[in-house]
Amino acid sequence: MKRASSIHAAALALVLLGSGCTMPIGLIYTDVVEPLDVNVGDTPVDPRKGHQIGRGDLKRFRYYYMEVGWGDNGIGTIAASLGWKKVHYADKHSVTVLWYWWQEYVDLYGE
Repeated sequence: MKRASSIHAAALALVLLGSGCTMPIGLIYTDVVEPLDVNVGDTPVDPRKGHQIGRGDLKRFRYYYMEVGWGDNGIGTIAASLGWKKVHYADKHSVTVLWYWWQEYVDLYGE
């Protein structure tokens, strides 16, 4: 009895402590936006003052042990393609459908 309760306690601790390390994934559909910068307090983001928004796109299809991906969402690649000199911050937008289709966008804010 004591061994069973300690196994249950260890399993519960593993679930509670390990769940914060990954992106939440729904069984059917997931749509998550997360910042790629933690210090955006003094970051200018007003598009009327010459600041622009750029987007990269990466798509992946998974089936068991096979994964096919295409696209690019590298921050440097997006900024260079837009001719930007400065990137203020970036957000990552992830969409998942049935664990098979993954699409990740990187939204850049800069000038």
